[in-house]
Amino acid sequence: MKYIDKLLKVLKTDRNTFFTYIFTLATIYIAIDRIVEVLFMVFTGISVSYWGPITYTLALACPVLAFLFSGSSKFAASGKLKLVIVYMYAIALYIIAISMVTQWVNMGLWMFLMSVPNYYTIVTQFADVIKPAFQAIAVYIPLTTFFSIFWWCYAGVADSRAIQESIWDYGGIDLSKKTTQSGGYSFENVISTDKETGKVVKLYDARRADPVLICGASGMGKTSLLLEPIMARDIEKKYFFKEAAKEMGFTALKTGLATLNCPYANDYINDNFSLNMLEPIPGKEKLYKAYLNKMIYNENAKIVYKDLGITFLSPDYESTDRMMEVATNFGFKVNMVDPNKADSVGINPFSYGEPGEIAAVISSILAATYSSVRPEEDEVYFQNSASQAVENLTILLSTMYPRLNDGLLPNLEDMLNMLNDFDLTVEMCKKLEEDEELVKEYRLQLRIL
Repeated sequence: MKYIDKLLKVLKTDRNTFFTYIFTLATIYIAIDRIVEVLFMVFTGISVSYWGPITYTLALACPVLAFLFSGSSKFAASGKLKLVIVYMYAIALYIIAISMVTQWVNMGLWMFLMSVPNYYTIVTQFADVIKPAFQAIAVYIPLTTFFSIFWWCYAGVADSRAIQESIWDYGGIDLSKKTTQSGGYSFENVISTDKETGKVVKLYDARRADPVLICGASGMGKTSLLLEPIMARDIEKKYFFKEAAKEMGFTALKTGLATLNCPYANDYINDNFSLNMLEPIPGKEKLYKAYLNKMIYNENAKIVYKDLGITFLSPDYESTDRMMEVATNFGFKVNMVDPNKADSVGINPFSYGEPGEIAAVISSILAATYSSVRPEEDEVYFQNSASQAVENLTILLSTMYPRLNDGLLPNLEDMLNMLNDFDLTVEMCKKLEEDEELVKEYRLQLRIL
């Protein structure tokens, strides 16, 4: 496949499309060749080239393989095209099969005729009878069977929604390079064990970012029996990556493949070591990447190493405490964000950077907070101009506060001060008007304010 991939790179196509194209060309050639053979039997009563069982087996395999590969090729870009593909290969399969039956009946009758003692006399004296008989057989077999394939396409597939949907869902044989990884250095996670087969059900790399729906009534154990074990195994995997990074990083430093990108204290390295601290030695980049290949997640712009992080939102402390205990047992630091605790780590929405995004986030937070306190007045909030006012004040604060305070970011307390004291808003607007570029950019907000 290595050499085929090089060819496919030149042709700018993929494996599935390439094999579909090859088998389709072979199918078209074989179908035309068999049509010609049937026509020879229709006009002469004898075929030019009789194929045996092995040849016909290979011939019948071509449309079948073409169909199997087509489901995952570029040719099957829509459900409608998949139906056209099915019709095309079904007709080709019918042509090859009916030519096989016609040829073998013709060949069998000729062999029987040649075994008769007076074969020469019969052929020479009764040729005007024998030839039309063989011609009639070559016409009769296709003529009496073609309606079945037409009816299958017209009334079977085209008239059945269930068959059409099954064709649309068919993915075909997929020879493309698998992005799904498995093994110790992958992000796979075990979900459960199949009760019937005993096989382990896993969530592989390529599916980890997909949405997951877990259904069940309250108290059925959705969190404790499924979510918490998955998170615990992810924390264990993070510990594995941490230890593997230490081992491989130490070897890379010891063998001269890499060096530290800046001086670190020994205690700091022991507690916080990461492969991001390493820098490959010039000239040994390829060898360095080959050695750390299992730990490299992406290397487009810069090398991104494999690691895991978990954000867990829970309405109660019970589940959160259990997961914090698991993480602590593996030696990981945990940040607990609790709005009910004054000493808790906080999340500053002004850190997004883009004033428009910050405004939308803060407006949504305030709207959700307001509706949770007074849900019956939720519509009132969105019908007045309060939302727009909050967003405009947020844009003003996120733009001007860092300029007026040596680059420091504002927080929600500063936002509350501006809402309570409008003089602060007016003063900040005057500061903004001193910058002509900012006035042009935020002229609409200044008019509203």
